[in-house]
Amino acid sequence: MVIEFHCPHCEVRLKAGENLAGKSGTCPNCNKEIQVPEAATTDEGSDTTDEASETTEENSEATAQSGKQKDDESVS
Repeated sequence: MVIEFHCPHCEVRLKAGENLAGKSGTCPNCNKEIQVPEAATTDEGSDTTDEASETTEENSEATAQSGKQKDDESVS
Protein backbone atom coordinates (compact mmCIF):
# COMPACT_ATOMS: atom_id res chain seq x y z
CA MET A 1 0.00 0.00 0.00
CA VAL A 2 1.16 3.55 -0.77
CA ILE A 3 0.81 6.57 1.53
CA GLU A 4 0.16 9.86 -0.29
CA PHE A 5 0.86 13.14 1.51
CA HIS A 6 2.13 16.68 0.95
CA CYS A 7 5.42 18.21 2.02
CA PRO A 8 4.60 20.69 4.83
CA HIS A 9 7.25 23.08 3.46
CA CYS A 10 6.69 23.23 -0.32
CA GLU A 11 3.30 21.43 -0.63
CA VAL A 12 4.52 19.03 -3.36
CA ARG A 13 2.54 15.76 -3.38
CA LEU A 14 4.63 12.79 -2.22
CA LYS A 15 4.19 9.01 -2.14
CA ALA A 16 5.88 6.53 0.19
CA GLY A 17 5.55 2.84 0.91
CA GLU A 18 3.52 1.86 3.97
CA ASN A 19 6.71 0.43 5.50
CA LEU A 20 8.02 4.02 5.79
CA ALA A 21 5.07 5.29 7.87
CA GLY A 22 6.34 7.46 10.72
CA LYS A 23 9.86 7.65 9.31
CA SER A 24 11.77 10.84 8.52
CA GLY A 25 13.40 11.72 5.25
CA THR A 26 14.18 14.60 2.92
CA CYS A 27 11.72 16.12 0.45
CA PRO A 28 13.09 15.56 -3.06
CA ASN A 29 11.66 18.92 -4.14
CA CYS A 30 12.78 21.36 -1.42
CA ASN A 31 15.36 19.16 0.40
CA LYS A 32 13.85 19.92 3.82
CA GLU A 33 13.23 17.37 6.56
CA ILE A 34 9.83 15.65 6.34
CA GLN A 35 8.07 12.80 8.12
CA VAL A 36 5.91 10.21 6.37
CA PRO A 37 2.51 10.16 8.11
CA GLU A 38 1.05 6.99 9.58
CA ALA A 39 -0.96 4.83 7.17
CA ALA A 40 -4.72 5.43 6.98
CA THR A 41 -6.87 3.22 9.17
CA THR A 42 -10.41 2.09 8.49
CA ASP A 43 -13.07 2.42 11.19
CA GLU A 44 -16.47 1.11 10.08
CA GLY A 45 -15.99 2.20 6.49
CA SER A 46 -14.52 5.65 7.11
CA ASP A 47 -10.86 6.40 6.52
CA THR A 48 -8.87 8.50 8.97
CA THR A 49 -5.29 9.59 8.54
CA ASP A 50 -2.92 10.81 11.24
CA GLU A 51 -1.27 14.10 10.31
CA ALA A 52 2.50 14.17 9.92
CA SER A 53 4.30 15.31 13.04
CA GLU A 54 6.86 18.10 12.90
CA THR A 55 9.23 16.04 15.03
CA THR A 56 11.96 13.94 13.46
CA GLU A 57 13.46 10.60 14.39
CA GLU A 58 17.16 9.85 14.58
CA ASN A 59 18.56 7.00 12.49
CA SER A 60 15.69 7.23 10.02
CA GLU A 61 15.43 4.69 7.24
CA ALA A 62 13.44 7.06 5.00
CA THR A 63 15.36 8.89 2.29
CA ALA A 64 13.95 10.79 -0.65
CA GLN A 65 14.72 10.02 -4.27
CA SER A 66 16.77 12.60 -6.13
CA GLY A 67 15.25 14.59 -8.97
CA LYS A 68 11.89 16.16 -9.51
CA GLN A 69 8.95 14.37 -11.06
CA LYS A 70 6.16 16.24 -12.83
CA ASP A 71 3.23 15.57 -10.46
CA ASP A 72 4.22 13.21 -7.69
CA GLU A 73 7.42 12.68 -5.76
CA SER A 74 8.30 9.40 -4.10
CA VAL A 75 9.93 9.01 -0.72
CA SER A 76 11.77 5.75 -0.28
